[in-house]
Amino acid sequence: MDFFDPSCETGVCAPIPGGPSADEGLRLLRGFSGLHFVAFDLNTVSPPHDVRGMTAQLAAQVMYDCLVLLGHVRTRHRAPLRSRALLNVLNCPLQAAPWPAPARTPA
Repeated sequence: MDFFDPSCETGVCAPIPGGPSADEGLRLLRGFSGLHFVAFDLNTVSPPHDVRGMTAQLAAQVMYDCLVLLGHVRTRHRAPLRSRALLNVLNCPLQAAPWPAPARTPA
């Protein structure tokens, strides 16, 4: 999370000015769509330093985008997923809610 500019994420232990904005960083991350990923690591989120939860929200979006990228890799290579809930998250478009809407029961 130290990658982003402190203006969009203050909840890190050692903020370094001059990084990309949240929008620029997320566009860069989404641009990695054709690569083969094995793992992701998200760190340096410090809740005591987080103003209004901005860093937590950005970290959640980064992790969601990483899961989407991982889903694209697994879909392309046909590797099975064991969790249906995770499969539902990975198949959601980037702009959609991360969890599917609850099923409606017939009246």
